Amino acid sequence: MDYIPVKLHITSIQVFRTSIFNLRALLRKKVMACK
Repeated sequence: MDYIPVKLHITSIQVFRTSIFNLRALLRKKVMACK
């Protein structure tokens, strides 16, 4: 029973990290565009 919540938690962390990585990449592109 404990296996599913743990897997869900790990997946949510991966999604969170990916979204932050994408946001940083997007900000970097905007800064490059401004310069």
